[in-house]
Amino acid sequence: MPGDYPDWTDLIHLVGTDIMLAIDVQGAYIMMPVDIQGQIGELNINITASEVLITIDIEAQSVGIWLKADWSALQADDKTFNFSVEDVAWHENPFQTYGVPHGATLYITDFDFAC
Repeated sequence: MPGDYPDWTDLIHLVGTDIMLAIDVQGAYIMMPVDIQGQIGELNINITASEVLITIDIEAQSVGIWLKADWSALQADDKTFNFSVEDVAWHENPFQTYGVPHGATLYITDFDFAC
């Protein structure tokens, strides 16, 4: 969509064995529930936003990843955040927090999971 991007909530329901979903979003606040039924998936997101909440439901097991806080904590100078759902989903605290300065872009890559 051209022009400004309003705040929005979207629901994505994916069913399949191999899933790849690329999203380019610009907004102030984005909440994106994702319901995934599959064995292998990859979600690449390029977001310009101040707060992003990604909720993933993998076979009724919820995973929350909240990206807000400490821009300097991101890997290297390219500000690319790589993570695996498996690394954060079933530990004591499934939430990872990172902050993105206003007007900056956070690139989330290698969003991989296996059911």
